[in-house]
Amino acid sequence: MEFESRHKNQKLCSRKCSGLARRGILFLKETKIKMSIAGIKRTHNIEWKREHGEKIKKWYQNPENRKKMSKAMLEAQNRPEVKLKKSKSRKTWYQNLSIEAKNKMREKHIGKKQSLETKKKNSIASKKMWQDRKYREKTIKNMKIVANTLEHKEKMRQKTKATWDNPNSIFNTQEYREKLGIISKKRWQNSEYREKMLAMNNPNYNICLECGKRFRTSHKKQICCSKKCSNINRRKQLEVKCLNCGKLFESVLSRNSKFCSRTCSVEYKIGENNSHWKGGQIEKICPNCEENFKVYPGSITVCCSKECAYEWVVKTEKLKGIPQSENHLKNRIIAMNKPEYKQKQSISSKKRWLDSEYVKKMMKANNRKPTNPEKVFDEITPVIVRYVGNRGWNRWTGKQYRNPDFKITGQNKVIEIYGDYWHRNDNPEDLIQEYKDIGLDCLVFWEHEIYDDINRVLKKVNEFVEIK
Repeated sequence: MEFESRHKNQKLCSRKCSGLARRGILFLKETKIKMSIAGIKRTHNIEWKREHGEKIKKWYQNPENRKKMSKAMLEAQNRPEVKLKKSKSRKTWYQNLSIEAKNKMREKHIGKKQSLETKKKNSIASKKMWQDRKYREKTIKNMKIVANTLEHKEKMRQKTKATWDNPNSIFNTQEYREKLGIISKKRWQNSEYREKMLAMNNPNYNICLECGKRFRTSHKKQICCSKKCSNINRRKQLEVKCLNCGKLFESVLSRNSKFCSRTCSVEYKIGENNSHWKGGQIEKICPNCEENFKVYPGSITVCCSKECAYEWVVKTEKLKGIPQSENHLKNRIIAMNKPEYKQKQSISSKKRWLDSEYVKKMMKANNRKPTNPEKVFDEITPVIVRYVGNRGWNRWTGKQYRNPDFKITGQNKVIEIYGDYWHRNDNPEDLIQEYKDIGLDCLVFWEHEIYDDINRVLKKVNEFVEIK
């Protein structure tokens, strides 16, 4: 019956029809289950098996019926689902075989020859598979990984020994050796085959990872045959698993990154994974209370706490005959932590740093040298811009001593250079304001500006120094 539907999926006109349809579907399901149970019961009956077998024999004796069955079997075998099942079952069966059974199977198939049609089909299929870049990379990686394992090497040695030690094997017969000699001579007469074999055996030849072409190399680390292939290979993004958190992330092949972030790399290198790891904390015995406590290797600490250290020092000084009171050390440390004592120390240190000889001595001890961006900036800029980053010119800003990278002679002006990594969390405006409070004008450049825009940097310097 025709009816107006509110939506496309509506197939029934009313609720009555929908209820009847549902009951019919349930009835069909119940009937199928009942039929299947009845069929299982029949198969277990011996009399029914005999009658059914006699009917099948009579039906199969007819040649027309036999042809129909053969066609149906071929159609079923050529289906892709059936082929996949067969291939999987064959692989599992072959993997479960022993080494001796596999060697017997190979010996049987050595004497047999493939037809030209099958050889051509196999070669065309292998070429198509090898043209795919992902397949080529996977095969090369798997071959390298498997070949370098000790288990694979031991298996190959055992196989070769078993085959060559067996006197009944085909490899030890003269007929097999004569055939191999004739075949190898014919192959070596071909110039293309000769060049391929020489390229494979020669260490100066390598296979390109990008295009799969053989090329001559001057060193073993060369992976690609040309600049085009190397640029494509470098820009390639791969999915890599983080060694710390196990998260998958995309990275460029040339970087060879193993961590998804800097935090993961820092966390992974703490402890045993660090190259400078020395076995963790060491247990020591306190000389005062004789209790065990843990300390990192190389530390100078002797006692477990400050209180034990005070008592131990007083005891040792008394034994040496030095007149000391018990609270002498405690009073000394309390006096050092007072603000008055700290102010005296700061004033004395300021006076020392104003002396040029003291500054030179400290500079020699620190051995500070200019960085790469500072060297480039020093070569580009005029003579007035003088390098002072080796502690040669210091000023007190009210908070701390500041040593700028460059000072302009005859002017109250200073230039600082920030590295992209070490100063990534610093704000240059804070430093400019700190110098301005003293009466110095400051100009800040980043590392990437010096490398990328040299002309722009020179213009800013000339305007800042008042040179035209």
